[in-house]
Amino acid sequence: MVKTCGIEFIENPQKICFVGQKVFGRAIVLLDEPKTVKKLKLQIYGCAHVSWEDSSKDSYSDSIVYMDSETILMEPNVNETELTIGAGRHTFDFQFDIPENCPSSYEGWHGHIRYLVRIIFVRPIINQTKAVHFTVMNPLNLNNSDINLSLPVKDEVKKSLWFSKPIFMSTFIPKTGFVPGERIPVEIDVMNTSSTHIKELVVSLVLTAIHQTRTSISTETDSKILTSVVIPQQEFKSKESTYKTFLEIPPTLPSSQNLCEILTVKYFVHVTAKLKGMHLNAHVVLPCVIGSIPLGAVSRDGIHSNRFEDYEIELPTYEEAAFMTALKPTSGDEMINDDDKNFLPLVPTFKVRSS
Repeated sequence: MVKTCGIEFIENPQKICFVGQKVFGRAIVLLDEPKTVKKLKLQIYGCAHVSWEDSSKDSYSDSIVYMDSETILMEPNVNETELTIGAGRHTFDFQFDIPENCPSSYEGWHGHIRYLVRIIFVRPIINQTKAVHFTVMNPLNLNNSDINLSLPVKDEVKKSLWFSKPIFMSTFIPKTGFVPGERIPVEIDVMNTSSTHIKELVVSLVLTAIHQTRTSISTETDSKILTSVVIPQQEFKSKESTYKTFLEIPPTLPSSQNLCEILTVKYFVHVTAKLKGMHLNAHVVLPCVIGSIPLGAVSRDGIHSNRFEDYEIELPTYEEAAFMTALKPTSGDEMINDDDKNFLPLVPTFKVRSS
């Protein structure tokens, strides 16, 4: 009987890996009695997967595999179909490379980007598997963007109301590039020339995940509010008011920047003026980019790399992207001590503030 199985990443207990990195690990199998199997193997696997059903009950799904390799750890002798693994502790060292094209780990309701190591006991009918997930980061250096993320962005809306003058609302942020742990300063100007009162302003940072397949034009969009601030309003009209607030960016993965063909992650600042009565609310939406290397980070050698150690910055900590949806991996195998089912990716988070 299998007492326990485990996967260790050498000198990397949090199992956080970066594209282009060589990973060293150790598979551990502990048996309390001999076990007969067809073979014992190790699989390194990573893929993006999306699936959803539209309002017409049509189903869509697609997958892209980024990593898929197998190593035979133990197998029968020639002319034998099975082997017996003796009781006790067995260890197997392994190594693998993270391809440069791997997108960052993500877990959502209609899709995921997931990486794992599996120990597989191959049996005649149902295999036994121990799966351990790990985080892959494809860092986004805000200083290497094709657009200048240090420039401010502003947008405004004119909300026309029945039998009344309009409401004007504009929203301003001083730049569009940020990192987790930073605060987004938001400035809102409201001029209410109508007879309708504004109940409150709601300012939110929203993650939008766009799912698509390579064989259809249909898409599925999930939006999740990461953080939100409510600004209560005094009833006013015929005057202009300015409101300033901050949105704290929680641990979250970088904007995907077209790294994955079937799953794209974007971020937006939403400002909503909630109106009294039967009127529809007024909205302003500003795009922003969440990266890994902060804007203005000073490189030690003058080259903008994707390694935190190459910059004169305080190194980030790694925290769970708690807003993501932890989903149990699907497998036809019998899982061994499946304590990894609530896995959430770990993402770099900085101790920085915007003024």
